[in-house]
Amino acid sequence: MAEASYCKRTYDSRHRLAIQWTLVGDCVVCSSRPPDARLTELGQAQARAARERLRAIPFDLVVVSPLTRAIETAAILFGEHPSRPHVLVEVLHRECQESSCDVGRAASEIAAEFPHLDVGHLPEVWWHAEPGCEVGGYPV
Repeated sequence: MAEASYCKRTYDSRHRLAIQWTLVGDCVVCSSRPPDARLTELGQAQARAARERLRAIPFDLVVVSPLTRAIETAAILFGEHPSRPHVLVEVLHRECQESSCDVGRAASEIAAEFPHLDVGHLPEVWWHAEPGCEVGGYPV
């Protein structure tokens, strides 16, 4: 059987709801957007609608970013998928740190909320963090 790769972007998330830019040291951050934004109700509905289109495709592996909205999207799309694919949380693909919603949560926080996922291989601060750039004591 031929192997294929599919890419799926996350759906609507809470980071788009408010915009306020703030200068923190030499960094400009979108401080009104929550770090590691979750899917909105619309985003969850969008993922549920896409789920049926993916059911007939046999997946072995789903690789997902540690951002909460990506994990939520993967859970909706593949949580009850007939092939029960393995979900690998990996940092090799992620946002480009354009705003605070691209800042992740510590690996230990992800592990606590999603205990069924293995994140033990991730560093505690896995997203890109420039020295001296912090919002509320959190590296961005």
